[in-house]
Amino acid sequence: MKILTAVFIFIAASIQLNGLELKPGKTLKDDISNVKIEINKDYSKKHPRLMFYTEDKENLIEKAEANKELWRDVLSRAEGLARYVPAREEVRTQYWNTHYIFAGALSYFLTNKDVYKDNAIKWLLAYCKEDTWGTGYRSNVDLAAGWDLYHIALSYDILYNALSSSEKESIKAGMILHARAIYESLKPGQKFTYDQNHLYIPAIALTTASLALLGEEKEAEEWLKLAYAFVNRCRYVCGDDGYYYEGYDYWDYAFHWHVRYADLISRAVKGENAFDLPILKNNYLYAAHLSLPGSPFCFDIGDTGFHTAHGLKRPEKHDFDWHCILYRLASAYNDGRSRSVADFLTRRKIDSAMLRFLWYSPEVKPAPFNEMPAYHYFKDHDVVCWRSSWDKDATAYMFKSGPPEGHT
Repeated sequence: MKILTAVFIFIAASIQLNGLELKPGKTLKDDISNVKIEINKDYSKKHPRLMFYTEDKENLIEKAEANKELWRDVLSRAEGLARYVPAREEVRTQYWNTHYIFAGALSYFLTNKDVYKDNAIKWLLAYCKEDTWGTGYRSNVDLAAGWDLYHIALSYDILYNALSSSEKESIKAGMILHARAIYESLKPGQKFTYDQNHLYIPAIALTTASLALLGEEKEAEEWLKLAYAFVNRCRYVCGDDGYYYEGYDYWDYAFHWHVRYADLISRAVKGENAFDLPILKNNYLYAAHLSLPGSPFCFDIGDTGFHTAHGLKRPEKHDFDWHCILYRLASAYNDGRSRSVADFLTRRKIDSAMLRFLWYSPEVKPAPFNEMPAYHYFKDHDVVCWRSSWDKDATAYMFKSGPPEGHT
């Protein structure tokens, strides 16, 4: 069988990130000293700014009208905030709930209905008054802290002009407390595994909070400088053929944070194009070829995590919630292939409502999905994927013979 190969020739030193080469220096401390970030003019003088601006509001309202199903999914999540206000134990342990606050903030921004604002603020205050986010394992500096801080920063940014002075101060105090904790955990002088999502997710959250608080909190610039250098090293260790080493489950849960980062930092920093990264350009290939035609819907490779000695934990369907990153990649590259793979996965499972709504771009037309070769060779990782077709009853094979994180 002849294998078609799509290889990006990647010369690390040729890619510049606003004064910092993508190829890191000897130490994180060296990289921090080389960072020169120029924030776009007037960026820190207005809210919202992280994912869109006030002048984007009318276009977003039109988008909601034209894509009623996408918008209905956002509103349904925002309405979930009305059921209750989370108690202390839930705040500490259930970090996946904070994206509902984001839904409430976005819903208020486009509808001006106070019920969405009021419920989102109640949740923001409940989270921000707690000094502990996490269950005991690296509380305040690990995954719970990252997911919470990111969504709270986005919501604070969107609701900024609707918050009272006391609400603003309470929410800001909570953000500062938790941003400081992550900042301290990422400072130079420690050993870091930059490929690890337990590190790059909190670092990207710190980036988000830093951008949200620029112009208000004097420490935010220093946080941003460290986070920028840190995430750069995390990006550098990504393979260059589109393959994500931790497996499909963590591609969905963790890798998508690199797209969140690219979206935020490219908007904020002058001359920045954080989408200029080979693993992002080629990622649609991984999303398509590591999937399976039927249950359990993906190859059990890496830390996919849903197989046991006694079979599948969830034999009917495995949930994937963040493939909407492919919609953002489609618009970043005007790439119909990324769009068509995103559509392919969405037909199986509707994913994150807010990001899917914001990142879906109907202007990018999908490439004919069934015309995409049903086989691929991931050269850096020495992985071959082949299937008889893209139909539901296809036979699929995967063969891997390379090192876990790729040759490069």
